[in-house]
Amino acid sequence: MKRFLITILILLWNQSYANDLEPAAIEAAKRYMEAANLGALWDSMVSEHSATLSEADRREYLASSESRINIVKFEEIMLDGLVTVFTVEELNALADFYGSSAGQSALAKYGKFSAYISPRIAELASEGDFTEDD
Repeated sequence: MKRFLITILILLWNQSYANDLEPAAIEAAKRYMEAANLGALWDSMVSEHSATLSEADRREYLASSESRINIVKFEEIMLDGLVTVFTVEELNALADFYGSSAGQSALAKYGKFSAYISPRIAELASEGDFTEDD
């Protein structure tokens, strides 16, 4: 019985400790999200990808739900996921990197990177060469 009570106390203390850290995790996650500027990143990826398509495909893609997201809902999901999965230290490291000039430069290239790999992935997928062999 004594071990059971000690285990319960430890679990309660750990939960209390985790709750104390949550505001710090939320602050770090928001700092990362601000540095990463997710809305601009998404817009860049859509723009660069659409530029690789024919005019007809571009119009269809830009009109589709595939190219549009509700950034507010996306950021809510991101914030919850970031705080749930990453530690405060990891979130601060992400925010520090993406807030740096190197991180900003890397972010600015994500649209071009996405446009570069998307047609290749689509080609492999259409050929059946993009799935894992059993």
